[in-house]
Amino acid sequence: MSFETDLQARLSGDEAIFALVDHRIFPAVAPPETIRPYCVYLLINKLQIYSHSGCSALSQFDVQISCYADSYELAKQVAVAVSQALESWAGSEKTQSAFQIKEQDLYEKETQSYQVQVVFSIIYNEI
Repeated sequence: MSFETDLQARLSGDEAIFALVDHRIFPAVAPPETIRPYCVYLLINKLQIYSHSGCSALSQFDVQISCYADSYELAKQVAVAVSQALESWAGSEKTQSAFQIKEQDLYEKETQSYQVQVVFSIIYNEI
């Protein structure tokens, strides 16, 4: 499996996230007319990790998950559920660590929706 496939599975398989957004978790952009709340994830950076013997199987993925909702409170609830799901992913078979490095609140005037972005840095074994 790829990192993105595992990330999608982690987010969509979490009970707290599912209770809030159902299956509305998308890579890069949500389809038009998607009912809120929903999440969109985007890879913003990938770094190969090297050891003294060269390239390792580990990579650092920086991923942004944007949580959209009709209210600020609901967007925050979704972001908290996402953060908890990703923080508890650390120590799994392929995920060495997962740290939240940023959170940002936004409001989109044209769609009248609230957005909370969380950015995670995840060390992941690609083999």
